Amino acid sequence: LGDGIRVKGGDAEKAFAAKGFGKGCEAWYEVEPAGYVCVGEHGTLDPEDPAIVALRSHAADRSSPWPYDYGESLQVPVYHRLPDARKQFYREMGLPQHLEKLAAQKALAPEKRDKAFADVDLTPGSDEVPMILDLPPGGRALQTQVVRGSTMAYVRRFEHEDRTFLMTWDRGFVPADKVKPYPRSDFHGVPIGASGEQLPLAWFRGDARPKLVRGEDGFVENGETWPRLHHVGLTGKEEKVAGERYLETREADRWVRASDVVVTALSEDLPPQIRNADDGHRTWLDISVLDGTLVAYENTTPVYATLISPGRGGIPQPGVPTLDTASTPTGVFSVLAKFVTATMVSGSISTLVHAEVQYTQNFNGPYALHGAYWHDRWGEKKSGGCINLAPRDAQRVFEWTYPRLPEGWHAMRTITRGVDWGKPTLLYVHR
Repeated sequence: LGDGIRVKGGDAEKAFAAKGFGKGCEAWYEVEPAGYVCVGEHGTLDPEDPAIVALRSHAADRSSPWPYDYGESLQVPVYHRLPDARKQFYREMGLPQHLEKLAAQKALAPEKRDKAFADVDLTPGSDEVPMILDLPPGGRALQTQVVRGSTMAYVRRFEHEDRTFLMTWDRGFVPADKVKPYPRSDFHGVPIGASGEQLPLAWFRGDARPKLVRGEDGFVENGETWPRLHHVGLTGKEEKVAGERYLETREADRWVRASDVVVTALSEDLPPQIRNADDGHRTWLDISVLDGTLVAYENTTPVYATLISPGRGGIPQPGVPTLDTASTPTGVFSVLAKFVTATMVSGSISTLVHAEVQYTQNFNGPYALHGAYWHDRWGEKKSGGCINLAPRDAQRVFEWTYPRLPEGWHAMRTITRGVDWGKPTLLYVHR
């Protein structure tokens, strides 16, 4: 919202009149690189239109791995307009008691607060109330509450009626004391090649793992560890002692148990679409569901490696729908659609919603490669079947895959009648 897209040819000549194209549309304009936009009630050629200026200040931050701030609903009410104290009293059962507890908790150090308030941000918001748009609320703001466990995306945090409120991405207003902000994951993958790491790499999922050195009778721990989500280069040399495999790392005189890591190595099992390609540049992603790894390739050259979180059910079971088992579909797919952010409904609980999930790329039916701002368990089976990426990786992969999202666009479908977007990036998803 609030972004501009270029009119084709750089002029403002309308492509054709709007007759018969619906209420509120004055004319259609051809835009770059493809398509048409209706100018009228919902669009304008004036970049300084007051509604556009206001929307721009509330828009997703396309430059950030976190286009919005995010949190989890603790059964939060949604107000369509800023509520006065009386409105809040009638909407929120037990509000006086809640506010009394809230005031007492604010006086305590975070580690001494009750469990119900332990993860809630009790710091005051800005004194500046955001610009209230003269537009109807949209999306989930039309609801009266967001169920516990659903996620929230918001753009402003401010004080109103002696209480901190959040303005959601879809122009609703919610009390901040009923939202648990998510901490931001610092994890990200690594470039591969001349300016980065080299394959093979070992990754440490779940927990920190011990570093090993050679002893008289094999390999022993030396008291040092590799942190969780860390990676280390491997030389390719391995040894077996008493049935256990050990891998030599590129860190001098340090080894690791093969059972303690997952390894990303140069893919030798290329999908036919890659192996038999004779049409020049091809980008593709090699994704292992059971290992929880991703390697990005340009033709046969790896350029980036990281951890992902696939479906909780692992690989599909023969004859059982993947939605029933929360499994990630396997096969060779292509990028079908790209969204800077997209709100998603849970495949198992229809009332649970993930708001404005960042850098979403659909590849098979409801399944997508996307950021996951709500957890930090990379490499582990965590999703309902989609392929979760850490936010920093999600943005990087989104910008690397083809086709590229046109400037100013929020979303696109890669299969569009009459439009040649070029070869989309392939996803090779396997065990």
